[in-house]
Amino acid sequence: MKKLSLLLTLFLLSIHVMATNVSGYFNTNITWTKANSPYIITGDVFIDTFSSLTIEPGTQVRFSSDYTIFVEGTMSAIGTLADSISFIGNSTSSQGTYLGGSIDLLHSSPTDTFKFQYCHFNGMTSAINQRAAPLKVEHCVFEKCYYGIRGYYYAIVSDCKFQKNEMGAEIAANGEIYNCVADYNTNGLHGSHAHIYGNLVHHNSTGILNGWVVEENIIAYNKVGLIGSCYLVKNNQIWHNKTGIVVPVGGEEENCIMFNDIGIDGTNVGSVTTVHHNTISNNAQYNFKNGNGYADMSNNYWGDTDSVKIAATILDFFDGNFSLGKVGFLPVLQNGANYCSANINVTDTTDIPLHIPGIVQEDHLRIYPNPAHDIVVIETGANAIIKDAMLYRTDGVLILSAQGANINKSLNVSDLPRGIYLLKVVTGDGKVHISKLLKE
Repeated sequence: MKKLSLLLTLFLLSIHVMATNVSGYFNTNITWTKANSPYIITGDVFIDTFSSLTIEPGTQVRFSSDYTIFVEGTMSAIGTLADSISFIGNSTSSQGTYLGGSIDLLHSSPTDTFKFQYCHFNGMTSAINQRAAPLKVEHCVFEKCYYGIRGYYYAIVSDCKFQKNEMGAEIAANGEIYNCVADYNTNGLHGSHAHIYGNLVHHNSTGILNGWVVEENIIAYNKVGLIGSCYLVKNNQIWHNKTGIVVPVGGEEENCIMFNDIGIDGTNVGSVTTVHHNTISNNAQYNFKNGNGYADMSNNYWGDTDSVKIAATILDFFDGNFSLGKVGFLPVLQNGANYCSANINVTDTTDIPLHIPGIVQEDHLRIYPNPAHDIVVIETGANAIIKDAMLYRTDGVLILSAQGANINKSLNVSDLPRGIYLLKVVTGDGKVHISKLLKE
């Protein structure tokens, strides 16, 4: 028994010795390695100007309290598909109390780019807080953080997952968020002057909050799908939300707004509302709910061409509440346009970029064009033989395939509805490649 106790004590001491405590000021280039991890952040860390912090694949960084890594120099955290980098905050709450630590990127040179790839952020206060220098984040997971990403200038975020955060990603001037999934957050994606496109946004309190251009997204099963103040909202599938769009500002066109409780809520719009060329139909309570200003809702398709039936789906002045403005919806479009999908599916596929044995990075594939309208060409980076190329819906149903050994393959997707698909490619050496394809 004493021998067992001694062995246990030695084992626990070895774990303690293997950890690397970090705090304080650094003015040289430093590298954190898998061999010396976990790195325990025991106080604020400051990486000075002209210095760099490099984090290698497989490294684990743990915050012992709500400390911050300040980076006045440069930083890169590049994991791999098989060996991602972990940042773990000191938070025990599933969503609500955040004491987890932050990464604050202070460097301001426009010629340097902060890079994060294949990283997993869990339980942090503000996982990535970027101030000025460009930021690129790919294939990362953010969960149970207060802020996943706060990007103030030229932040490009792609192929990431945001789940159970207070705010998944907030991106400002000249930024982009695309091919991401945001689910079960209080606020999914926020882009004050950002391009938000090709994302799957579902089961959030608010799916998308603002954005400069919001297009080609699936926005479903949220309490509020989209809160307006956008320059352009186009070609989105906005389905099964409590409210599809709140505060439209006139940049909405070619959206499919269906099967929500309320399609568009203009209650808080005090001036003139102008919304044209959308399908707004089959919403349970109202297709459109007006505020106290006039709403020009002409040239939309309402699921019917009978003006009496259409009027019954609109709440405005003519329903006897004279504090509301009037709605003009004539003329109407005679039928729904081809920008509406036949159905949508919100199957969560975002674990694909991380920890999937036997699947290599999609960077080895060249898929063009993507987004695609008709013919998609698939090539490998090293001209390897492609045995099979298969296109799946996000619910796992195979819909297209091309077989036979060749150095490239093509698929005709012209007849497929708009949305996100999964492309599986098997090469001659038996490796399996997975990538997302956006059909426009």
